[in-house]
Amino acid sequence: MLNIVKDLKDANCITHSGKFHADEVMATVILEKIMHVNLLRVSEVPKTIKSDIIVFDIGGGKFDHHQKNKNGYRKNGLPYASAGLIWKEFGISIIKKMSPNDQKLNYQAIFQNIDQKLIQGIDAIDNGVPISINFSCMHISKIISDFNPSWEETTTIEAQFKKAFNMCQEIFDNCIKRAISKEKSRIIIEDFIEKSSNNILILDYFLPWNDHLLDSKNPKAQNILYCIFPSDREGYIVQSICASNNSLDVRKRFPKDWWGLNRKDLPYRTNIKTALFCHQNGFIAGTKNLDDAIKMANLAINA
Repeated sequence: MLNIVKDLKDANCITHSGKFHADEVMATVILEKIMHVNLLRVSEVPKTIKSDIIVFDIGGGKFDHHQKNKNGYRKNGLPYASAGLIWKEFGISIIKKMSPNDQKLNYQAIFQNIDQKLIQGIDAIDNGVPISINFSCMHISKIISDFNPSWEETTTIEAQFKKAFNMCQEIFDNCIKRAISKEKSRIIIEDFIEKSSNNILILDYFLPWNDHLLDSKNPKAQNILYCIFPSDREGYIVQSICASNNSLDVRKRFPKDWWGLNRKDLPYRTNIKTALFCHQNGFIAGTKNLDDAIKMANLAINA
């Protein structure tokens, strides 16, 4: 829970007053995961404060980044802002708290996932590091900043801070859940890879698999050419494996004379009765049942 307080004696966290930014709002969200936040917003940190008060984005301390030489850099060269500094300090503890009894999870991988996909963009904007795009687009830092009252609004900045906090909380919670879910899927995919045979990965149900397969250290993963999984529309999908992360190329496409055919023509071309389609670029196809999906993959491998 977040309370914005007016008196130092009621505070356990301090940040700057005036216009708020994405980094200290997100930092507040992160802190709220480990404590009841009583936040005091000030123009200057009081000279005498309790030692256990967390001060961030102001004051030049552990969780500020406005010092002459900032306050540390990531391995990729991106400097930390208050969101990143708070996340670096408390992130692993929060992940463990939000995923109890999951001892097999790689907490560091989840931590990096959140840092890369959510926190680094916020830190970059706050530090004036340009994000390389050739067009104007809305980003989370701008969305949060726009919660500040406009010149004609009578609402208080504290009330708007809470609104921004609530929105950030939803975003942060969703990112954590998705990162934990991705790590859980990695463990499951590794098991499916170990069980794979004949260069075909067969999933009993759909879950994220492509990145995990490409990142897997299992020697079997390097030789898998097709993945089969249940379709959310009809039957089963047979999908070619990407050549590498973020690549549109694949390890092996379906035979070219299948490309673009549908359920009317594909069964005759493949001699697979339940064949449903083959994409016009030859990287994904479908059948009505698992046996035919396996048959389709084997035909493609041996073509």
